[in-house]
Amino acid sequence: KHVEHYTVTSSGIVHIRPGHPQSEFTPLGEWMRDSSVFSLLRQMKYFKMYLVGKTFGIWRANVRRRLYEQVRKRVERSLFLTKPTFSSTVAELGALCAEIRYTPAIVVDPQTTYQVDEFREIQERQHANVVVPAMEAGQERMALLLERVIKRTVDQVQEYTKMMETNDSIDAMVSKTKSLVAMKRERQERARGYKRIVEESSMLPALVRLADLMLTEALVAMVQNSMDGLLHVMRHPDPKSKGVLSTTVQFAHELTTFTPDAKGVMRCLNDSIVDKLVEAIGAMPRLVFMRAFTPLFDGLENHQGFEGTQSPMQVLTTHPNYVDARAEFAAFVEDSFEKSVEYAKQFEDLRVVYKFGLSWNQEEYEQKPKDLPTFRADMRVQRNWVGDLDKMRLGGTVGVVYVDAKTLRGDLHSTVTSMLEAMKALLLVAAREEATRVGDAFEERIKTMEPRSEDLAGFMTLMDHASTHETSRKQYNNEHKIVEDMYGMLVNYDMRIPALDSAKLDDLNEAVSKFKGDVDDAKEFIESKTPAMMKTLKNDAADLEEELFKVQS
Repeated sequence: KHVEHYTVTSSGIVHIRPGHPQSEFTPLGEWMRDSSVFSLLRQMKYFKMYLVGKTFGIWRANVRRRLYEQVRKRVERSLFLTKPTFSSTVAELGALCAEIRYTPAIVVDPQTTYQVDEFREIQERQHANVVVPAMEAGQERMALLLERVIKRTVDQVQEYTKMMETNDSIDAMVSKTKSLVAMKRERQERARGYKRIVEESSMLPALVRLADLMLTEALVAMVQNSMDGLLHVMRHPDPKSKGVLSTTVQFAHELTTFTPDAKGVMRCLNDSIVDKLVEAIGAMPRLVFMRAFTPLFDGLENHQGFEGTQSPMQVLTTHPNYVDARAEFAAFVEDSFEKSVEYAKQFEDLRVVYKFGLSWNQEEYEQKPKDLPTFRADMRVQRNWVGDLDKMRLGGTVGVVYVDAKTLRGDLHSTVTSMLEAMKALLLVAAREEATRVGDAFEERIKTMEPRSEDLAGFMTLMDHASTHETSRKQYNNEHKIVEDMYGMLVNYDMRIPALDSAKLDDLNEAVSKFKGDVDDAKEFIESKTPAMMKTLKNDAADLEEELFKVQS
């Protein structure tokens, strides 16, 4: 009643299931048909062998699982991280290698533009004060960790060896306080411990080799990471940066030179920075060849050759990333300097200043006769050059290089300034001499206007001088104007006029004013005296005729 069952009748089959209110009825014909189909299916190979195949599949999966577990156990026995004795040491070795790996061997600020010599000095200080001490300290600490774990393992081997010597003795099998089962369990544990520690002691050479490989990888990664960092700055320059390195543009006769040039920059990057890092990691002693670990490798084959491994220097210099990085450095620098040549063509208009400075000879210039127009033309050229230099660009970023034109402008500006100062000095001397000459001339002219003679001869002399001065007034004004223009040019060119010259110019102006006043007074005097002098002249002429007549008679 409470068991699932079937009831067979002449009309069909009833399927009764406890807990279900309704039973399932299958007509007898349909039941017979289903039975025939089931029998036919059972005769097919797939369904006939299904249970056997499923059983075999389960057996096969279990066998593969068991084999996998065996392999896993063998792998576990060879892994240091699965050994309690070595796991903490390997983790500490990894931490030390990480410190070395991320030590910045090349220091570069993306927002700073370095002079090549300054950049070299910074990297040399970083190499001497950070990189080498970090590598040496990391290696020493790794060696200490290895020595510590080796000592601990050797001590355990000795301890278990002593225990195993007494493991089969009567004292180890008989005890008044322990049962035979407990003593047997202890002997088994000691045997397992001895097997484990012997196995671990046999792994010590491999542990040293592993540490050596980890240190090699860390040293190589340190250099590659630093080179990649410098390449990243070159590939993606900071918007606020003016390039990584600075070069100075200069004129050299018909050429335009850069200091340092592309070869100088590459010598800095390769010889002074990268090659020194390579030499530094190459000079690091290998852990596997240290004297403290030599006893571990006694009797082992291929130790000195350390088959399958290379030194850190060999690994680095043959690595594709290292080779590509050096090639990319060269490509960046060469491309930047090729573009710098094009950039420097904007300064070609100023080469005339450079050439004029080369041909300038102050002594020859002083010996050549010069008048005011000559001074004005020469000094105007120099002033125009000063204006062109003030408008000159001080530099620009071209690729990874900042082309610095400040030195070029400073040299050209110094040349122009020295030539202009020499011209101003010569102009001051010329103005002083001209002021002296013109002043003396006006003093002499003033003296010719001072006599106010009442006789006819003196009056005629005064008239003659006044007429001559009136005729030469334009010339006198030009002489005075030239002197004023000379000193005016000096003022316009921001030259401080010496007190002696200022006094001389004031004396000249006073003499000119006095001369003009004397000429005007003389003209008034002549106009006022002319009627009387004409009368006197006529009387003198009549007297002369009378005297002549008497002489003839």
